[in-house]
Amino acid sequence: MDFQELVRARRSVRKFNDEKLREEDLEKILAAGRLAPSGKNLRPVELIVVEDKDTVAKLAKAKSAGAAFMAGAACAVVVIADSERSDTWIEDAAVAVTAMQFAAADLNVGSCWVQCRGRYLGEGDEAVSAEDNVRALLRFPERFSLLAMVALGYTDAMPRPRGLDETDAGKVHFECYGGGKARAALDPERKRV
Repeated sequence: MDFQELVRARRSVRKFNDEKLREEDLEKILAAGRLAPSGKNLRPVELIVVEDKDTVAKLAKAKSAGAAFMAGAACAVVVIADSERSDTWIEDAAVAVTAMQFAAADLNVGSCWVQCRGRYLGEGDEAVSAEDNVRALLRFPERFSLLAMVALGYTDAMPRPRGLDETDAGKVHFECYGGGKARAALDPERKRV
């Protein structure tokens, strides 16, 4: 599919079937993450692939909310970055996540990212960071910080592609915030002002 179709087709998938992820699909998704651009080309991002179902289920419990669906994924890719190597590690890891999700969509593999940075399991004084939980499970070094996990798997119910009519063209500004002229190409219903 062409890139514009791919952008519309990429949707979050939280229900997966039991099919194991094909090795060639996983390799292409990981290649997209490895090829993603990074600030000053420092490449601080590293990927931990987890295919063991028990470990994926444990990752799904690393934070209080928003990750339980991962237990049904064929695998999870844990996206970490060397925060000592680059001050743009958060952005770099986010770009890698996005690249992998577009690659997954291109291969008809369902995906959904799970935000971990700044998230916790539990509340108050008893809360433990998702990063600490995942680090204890996967044993990555202290200099690495966790941004997110990407759940991957095949689905029997791929969401329909998103249409441009489902977006708000008013969130695009030209020349300055709230200024400039609307462009008909962004919103076919809006007349040029």
